Amino acid sequence: MNEQRYSKETYDTDIASALKERIFDEGENTFPRDVVLETTTFCNLNCIMCTNDKLTRAKTTMRWPLYVKLVEEIAEKAKDTTRLWLCFFGEPLMDKQFVDRVLFAKQKGIKNVVINSNMNLMTEKLAEELVKAGLNNIFVGLDAASADTYDKIRLGGNFDKTVNNVIYYKKMLDKYGKDDQQIVVQFVELPENAHEIEQAVEFWNNQDIKVKIKPIVTWQNNVEYENKLQANDRIPCYYIMNVLPVTADGFAGFCGCDYDGRVICANMNESTIEELWNTSKKEQRRIHLAGEWDKLLGFCRACEDWRGGYAKYK
Repeated sequence: MNEQRYSKETYDTDIASALKERIFDEGENTFPRDVVLETTTFCNLNCIMCTNDKLTRAKTTMRWPLYVKLVEEIAEKAKDTTRLWLCFFGEPLMDKQFVDRVLFAKQKGIKNVVINSNMNLMTEKLAEELVKAGLNNIFVGLDAASADTYDKIRLGGNFDKTVNNVIYYKKMLDKYGKDDQQIVVQFVELPENAHEIEQAVEFWNNQDIKVKIKPIVTWQNNVEYENKLQANDRIPCYYIMNVLPVTADGFAGFCGCDYDGRVICANMNESTIEELWNTSKKEQRRIHLAGEWDKLLGFCRACEDWRGGYAKYK
């Protein structure tokens, strides 16, 4: 199990306040701040803190008409305030239409288009295309400062290749990018890698790249790790309050940590984002804001991932 890395005092003064700052007043929360579109469920790695290998739903790629429908609604309703994630439980670079997806979203005027990627499939050509297309941010799942540690976590990946791909992408950003584009190395803190955090920060800062350090998310208690960050009182969950996840086959879940789509609230082939956000999703937000924890959906009641909405950048 993951040892506690933060004292109770640090949690209460820093982490809890940071989490609370990410919860918006319901009068302003009329459209999700993060829409997560699972462009593909396929992945080229088998990482120890991920549940992609546990998926029981079919692996597929999001159909273009559905993608267009959802992106056009975001562009119409909240293009400046909603962050569009083109990934969920898959590696987005495995999607052959990925560059076209980025181009379409940016052409529609969506201000912030981002992805998580393990970066193993990045090429020089693809890096240049994505920067020129306007992709705003790549959060690179690296989670190590050495090949030995990386090989224990990112099974099937190549540490040196990933590092070189990140450095090359940064060169493309410097050459073709705009002020609103960046690449960030992500470090999910685990027992296997906690000793390398400062080494990773020093290396990437020397490359003029920030490191995002975040606690483990257990995906509703479906990986062996435990999020040990403590708080006196439960706080409304960022994933419930701000995130709308849509699976590649078009189903929206209540929670961004529901990797398998076990509790579905809408078929987005038929529903709209705005309609869903202001009906059944709104009721779940009300329960969280009221602290009526005994009324939560079953999967939500025992979940500790509400603590996982915290991250720090170095």
